[in-house]
Amino acid sequence: MAIRAYSGRMKTSFRIASLKQKMQAEPRYLSLEQALIITRIYQANEGASVAQKRALSLAAALRELEISLDEEELIVGNRTAGVRAGVVFPEAGISWIDKELETLSTRPQDKFNVHKQDIDDFRHLVLPYWKGKSLEDTIRAEAGTVVDAIGRVVKINQKDHAQGHICPDTALWIRVGAAGIQKDAEARLSRETNPSKREFYQCVVTVLSAARDFMMRYALKAEALHLSEVARICRKLAGPPEVSGAETFHEALQSLWFLFVILHMESNASSFSPGRADQYLLPYYQRDLEAGRLDEAQALELIQALWLKFNGIVYLRNSHSAAFFAGFPIGFNVALGGRNPDGTDATNSLSYLFLKAQGALGLPQPNLSARLHEGSPQKFLDACSTVIGLGSGMPQVFNDESIVPALMAQGIAREHAENYAIVGCVELTTHGNNLGWSDAAMFNLPKTLELALNGGVDLITGQRLSPDNGTLADFSSYADVEKAFTAQIDYFFEKMIDACEKVESVHRRLMPTAFLSAVIDDCLERGLDVVAGGAHYNLSGIQAIQVANVADALAALKTLVYDQPLVDRKVLFEALRSNFQGNDELRKMLMDKAPKYGNDVAWVDELANTWVTYFARKFEGRTNFRGGRYHTGMYTVSAHVPMGANVGASPDGRLAKTPLADGGMSPVYGRDLKGPTAVLKSVSRINSALGSNGTLLNLKFLPQFFTTDEGIRKFSSLLKAFVRLKINHAQFNVVRKGPSVLPATPLTSPNWPPTFRTRSSPGPLMTMSDLTIFDVQRFSIHDGPGIRTTAFLKGCPLRCLWCQNPEGLEFGLADVAGSEKIREVSAAELAEELLADRVFFETSGGGVTFSGGEPLAQVDGLIETARILRDLGIHVAVETSLEVPPSALEKVLPEVDLILADLKVWDSEAHKKWTGHTNERILSNFRFLADSALAAGRPAVQVRTPLIPGHTALDSNLSDLRNFLAAWPVRWSWELLDFNPLARSKYQALGRSDYPFEHVGKGLPAEELHRLRKEYCQP
Repeated sequence: MAIRAYSGRMKTSFRIASLKQKMQAEPRYLSLEQALIITRIYQANEGASVAQKRALSLAAALRELEISLDEEELIVGNRTAGVRAGVVFPEAGISWIDKELETLSTRPQDKFNVHKQDIDDFRHLVLPYWKGKSLEDTIRAEAGTVVDAIGRVVKINQKDHAQGHICPDTALWIRVGAAGIQKDAEARLSRETNPSKREFYQCVVTVLSAARDFMMRYALKAEALHLSEVARICRKLAGPPEVSGAETFHEALQSLWFLFVILHMESNASSFSPGRADQYLLPYYQRDLEAGRLDEAQALELIQALWLKFNGIVYLRNSHSAAFFAGFPIGFNVALGGRNPDGTDATNSLSYLFLKAQGALGLPQPNLSARLHEGSPQKFLDACSTVIGLGSGMPQVFNDESIVPALMAQGIAREHAENYAIVGCVELTTHGNNLGWSDAAMFNLPKTLELALNGGVDLITGQRLSPDNGTLADFSSYADVEKAFTAQIDYFFEKMIDACEKVESVHRRLMPTAFLSAVIDDCLERGLDVVAGGAHYNLSGIQAIQVANVADALAALKTLVYDQPLVDRKVLFEALRSNFQGNDELRKMLMDKAPKYGNDVAWVDELANTWVTYFARKFEGRTNFRGGRYHTGMYTVSAHVPMGANVGASPDGRLAKTPLADGGMSPVYGRDLKGPTAVLKSVSRINSALGSNGTLLNLKFLPQFFTTDEGIRKFSSLLKAFVRLKINHAQFNVVRKGPSVLPATPLTSPNWPPTFRTRSSPGPLMTMSDLTIFDVQRFSIHDGPGIRTTAFLKGCPLRCLWCQNPEGLEFGLADVAGSEKIREVSAAELAEELLADRVFFETSGGGVTFSGGEPLAQVDGLIETARILRDLGIHVAVETSLEVPPSALEKVLPEVDLILADLKVWDSEAHKKWTGHTNERILSNFRFLADSALAAGRPAVQVRTPLIPGHTALDSNLSDLRNFLAAWPVRWSWELLDFNPLARSKYQALGRSDYPFEHVGKGLPAEELHRLRKEYCQP
């Protein structure tokens, strides 16, 4: 899949488009059919064990549930006759269904229609039998007091559904089939004398035999519809051991889908993961290609057919859980790429076909995950970047360089860690041998901090939830805050562990899963169900929620209350209790004057790391109910909204009940002001080993970034830096609207300074190496090659009507509105700041660009800074208007790598009218560049012309400029820049109504822009 920018989604075949339309058009309904079967089997087998009743009820469902298939389908099978039905599973939980039946079709999230007959059958046939017997009811009876006591701080999960979040041994299932595993279980049963193990093996045999009948039912259905190939495949997979293993790619995909349908029928749980499908499916694909049975287009259609099936199963959650995990997520997570056990790259042809399938369909399932590492091919990075740019949020990316060591730190063997998979959204697991219980609980750290500052009293309810260790009004030092925070974490931590153990104990009694156990390594060898500890690895994952809010709150306390101090702790304490009513100025100070996580401020980021580390280290030496380890994750999916609704006002200025930071590692919304590179640097300071259960970082980009091959390549460079920074995970969301622009300074009169030492504010004169800057913009992608940081230097002799940076026009430290970013720095200080993104420069071939204003107005400081950077191997560019003394231009040429030379208007009078100066000096300086700057040792020159509607974007103007450039025997790099109305919002922020381009939209029409670039810029 070669690099290519896409303006729209990739195409599907007519068959796939038709199937997709049918699936999406079908309304969602609650399904009671399996619940009635389960209830009947339990009633008929009251004397049997729970394990036997579970096996018998699954077997009955496999043989009795209504099935259907579409004549266009290539992959068949579902757990209901229709698609996307909400299956009622009485063994897990029905009390909530009884309460919510009438509101399922109207609730805010994840609506389901309900047939009246199903309401009647549920209330008369299902509910009476299961009331008090389900997993939900039993946990409520045995652990409800413990769970409720900590409920406002810790969300205990898995209380009303069976355990999922697991990656089965898909390769084994496809290779030997149901009959092959059944044969193994029968052999073990014949040799076993231990009664409990014999029961386990018998249950495995029962469900596998029924699974084969289930597949045969589809064979017969397909035969009736004259779908000969589908019928042949289903009949083969249902056959005896000598034929049940898949041999072709189509057979392997169908076998894979049957596995996951049956897993969902057994447990009705979320997040059964296919894992590294591009690895274990590759031999089948290659054999078919070599035999001529299949070509790439046919394979892609089969993959897309499977992708559609992944979207046909959704999860029925109660309204509370739906608020936390909205969007019907079921968690079919497919990983692609990554490394082989020997450390070599594992990317293959299927990796690219999977990306193409996602690019064409754009559906939420499967949750596609790209595993990256230092040796990931450029082609794969570009392919991932292309599909990300289409806007589905996929593939999300995972980092082998940090995840493998994190898993090994949890006792996982290297060969298994290298073969890791992802379950659900971002949770990490190993392939086919691990019950990770990855969503055991969510621990709300911001709520714990709230209680620490308020003496254990809930700011929302006024109730006491925990011991009183004093309040913020009592804490005379920041150390007192830390001590109280520690005490609250310790208090709720122990109660959380107790609740998790109680939940697992009920699962072991009520939710044995014979079918799942048959495809998890070591369960058959041990004769032990997976929920009883039969898996090779038995982890439990606890989420630490939410590091960004904790870091911001503690940074505000440390900076403004204790270090400076600017805020009285008693005043802040009362403001928190009143949710900042009447304290708007205080709240603004907390939000604006204290540094925030996500802006590459090392000590703030270390605050986040400190408290995650403290929390994670508390698990050391502890084992869960299955004898495995506890470990931490940092993700919330969509839980940051309901969890935030439970948290009172925070010292960072956050109001009560408002959302927490999203994701888990992401900054608080709107507080990351330095771009994605700064966010990545901040996240990299949190020890990746502490996220072995999974982390979630959300980053947002505009779609324009992905419209060119150059943009895609730069994004690929960002992915390389992500790998090098050893961040576990990132998901990139392509949004249609960017953030608002910060206020800027007003326009002032032009004035070229006689010396570069002037300043408007009192103080000593600048030295020759001092610089006045008005902004440093990280992740600049339009100011030279690669990913760059642009330093904007104050002062410009021109007054272009279209100037995007009016705050940079005035020379010196002018004290004007919006000047908070304006400052004076030494060359060494500026160089150090610019080097913050060095890793991104190295992965992209980028560097630093000096812009403005007119950067050559401060040529001596610029040169000193450039020398520091170039001595460290950093590429340096300067963007200049060329309205500068020739001596300044001559001095800077030997010190930089690239000149970005602005040529705006050819006609001198028009130039003066629109910029305040004629273009005589500009053209003279350009002639100097043309005559001497391209000689040996001189930098490259790129000509830039902004396309201003009605001014510069005229054929007459561009034709004259082209003729001027053609006068030299040089092939110029000439870039026509689309009009950017950046200054509009700056005028608005200043309360000004005289923005001269108010009538102009975002830029030129796309067709006109394309025409001008094609006519004037192409060689």
